[in-house]
Amino acid sequence: MYCDSIVTGDAGWIWHQVLEDFKTHRKLRKHYNSIVGAPQANKFFPDRQIYDGKKYLDVGLIQFGRGCKFACSFCAISSYFNKQQFVRDLDSVLEEIIMLKNKLIFFVDDNICADFEALKDLCRTLIPLKIRWVSQGSMDMTKDPELMELLVKSGCMGNVIGFETINPSNARQLRKAPNFFRKDFSLYEKEVGTLRHFGLQTWAAFTLGYDNDTRDSILSTVEYAIQQKFCFAAFNILVPYPNTPMYKKMEEEGRLLFDGKWWLHPSYRFNHCSYKPKCMTPDELTELSFECKEKWNSWKSILYRYFDTKTHMRNLVKSAIYWTYNPIYSKENFSKQDMYFGIYNHLDKEKGLIHKNETLLLNPDLSNIDDIKPKMKNHNFTIEDNVDLTLNYEKQTTTV
Repeated sequence: MYCDSIVTGDAGWIWHQVLEDFKTHRKLRKHYNSIVGAPQANKFFPDRQIYDGKKYLDVGLIQFGRGCKFACSFCAISSYFNKQQFVRDLDSVLEEIIMLKNKLIFFVDDNICADFEALKDLCRTLIPLKIRWVSQGSMDMTKDPELMELLVKSGCMGNVIGFETINPSNARQLRKAPNFFRKDFSLYEKEVGTLRHFGLQTWAAFTLGYDNDTRDSILSTVEYAIQQKFCFAAFNILVPYPNTPMYKKMEEEGRLLFDGKWWLHPSYRFNHCSYKPKCMTPDELTELSFECKEKWNSWKSILYRYFDTKTHMRNLVKSAIYWTYNPIYSKENFSKQDMYFGIYNHLDKEKGLIHKNETLLLNPDLSNIDDIKPKMKNHNFTIEDNVDLTLNYEKQTTTV
């Protein structure tokens, strides 16, 4: 596999230069290195008409900010954005929201709560729109009563929150500041109580496979989530992302599997363990994660969790969200398990499609190139394509 040109960093800040080079010279530089910064840097909005008539949820996706101020040891966002958050101009956000036709908006920010004052300004801007929205946030939002009030007034229905673990020893390993346990730790009782008081439906995200995790501690995590009656919950295996402190530590300890590059390895599958846990085998952790999902997504669990008058039964809208999206979430969870990476397929000559999607993926070892050619009529897989057409540009820097 090869390419003529590569863009690193946030494409939005340099994409205009890529297009201008192609338009003017019909050639591209070998490497465009951009900065990282706020979303929609080029001031253009996405063309959402391409989703018309396709089976996507009726949820409008939009970004207010990118990045996060925290330094969690496992988080690729923290490493990529260097513990910073970048937010968009509120007028631009408002204009894009007005263009959307969806009844529910999802701000796909990494942590919309990374800057409390910026989020408060966003909430004040959203109040007159009378929309309903969700996003991803950190536990520390519950410490600011004014922020919580503004979230509700602006139409926030709830947030994805990284609980990560209920084990104090694990919390110290992940170095997630909002989750650092106090000596009087009581399983996030105060924080969960605040979320329920304001009627927010929480999507609790847990990661499994820390150094102090055992079979019993992992199963107690899903039981905890059910007892708290969260609207949704995720039980994903810890992933050592490259360039994170956790990846570097595991690399030094010789614990990485798949040659240390699980994201490129043809045998890696979604939500499979990609390292050697300390208290169990990789396969045992993979099976435990799936067992947690089965318990959480059972009809017994879904029915039990619904009976919470402060959240899911608070009004008809929240009830509708609960019963509409829980079955969908359950189905999606199981359909993604064991997927090979890539937006196309892996093809096996004897078994056919290993994972069925719309089109086919060229295997990493190029073993199925002859099978792919008929599907890719507009491209010739020849050595002549891999010619260096790079122009000798002077180095250019981009500033915000």
